[in-house]
Amino acid sequence: MHSALLNGDGWLVQYTMVSDVLNPLKKKYETVTTKGSLIAGKHMRYMKTDMVEVYMDEDDVFTINASTKSIMRTTSTLLRSRSDQDIYGIFMKDSLFKNYKLMSCAEHIFRSGDSILKYDLVPIIGGKSKCSKISVYVDPAKDELRKIEMQMNPKYGRLVQSYTIIFEKEEKMKLDKSWERLQNKVIAGNGQVLPKYKGYTYQDLKSKKRK
Repeated sequence: MHSALLNGDGWLVQYTMVSDVLNPLKKKYETVTTKGSLIAGKHMRYMKTDMVEVYMDEDDVFTINASTKSIMRTTSTLLRSRSDQDIYGIFMKDSLFKNYKLMSCAEHIFRSGDSILKYDLVPIIGGKSKCSKISVYVDPAKDELRKIEMQMNPKYGRLVQSYTIIFEKEEKMKLDKSWERLQNKVIAGNGQVLPKYKGYTYQDLKSKKRK
């Protein structure tokens, strides 16, 4: 992925995410499964699930929630934040090993019979990392991520106990000019949301913050 982004190409990841999420009414954790995709470019990210779309570049973040029919614009921290502090950084293989240290490595056999390497990682900066432990499953023959398991640090909240990301497809892709300014994928030239988002409420928290 890293070399593709440096060359100006994009990277497509399709995945299944399994989360253990706290149900406040039942006071216990329940498993939630979500399918999604990520498109990463050198200066942008786009993530889509059944309910949420997120467009992020160096200037803006547009979060589109289908269940509440709402769009929110906020200030981007894409290049200013440490990659281990947001979920997008988890997809970047190079970032994992920059911010976490190796605790153990062992061979793991998938159900398909493939021989995979499992790396167990812990944070370099202990309590300041949102993940207390990350297990990374890598196919050494293809140099591909197969699965990531993340145990969340309870110091940052107990809403989500863990995430498991199963990678189903990874490939390089060409990004056309429409990806150069992500605002144009949400907002029209007149400042209104595009017709495909008709009926959605729009909040520009970035402009309000400037005021």
